Amino acid sequence: PAAAKAGGRDAGSGAPISDPEELKDLDGQVARFEKERIKAALRLSADNQSEAARMLGIRRDPLRFRMKNHKLL
Repeated sequence: PAAAKAGGRDAGSGAPISDPEELKDLDGQVARFEKERIKAALRLSADNQSEAARMLGIRRDPLRFRMKNHKLL
């Protein structure tokens, strides 16, 4: 369904999904997506966590929790 909405492509990378095995690691794909977005927000905010949290639409404490989970803190 999500791939169908993206024209049969992996919405994260834009690459066509040709192997059903690629769909099995959803948790890993979501984690990589989240980590990249956090890193981008931190880069754009010059590592200001409060500003990065605002960019991501979350509060600072949940951002710090996620940063710890992704070993970014």
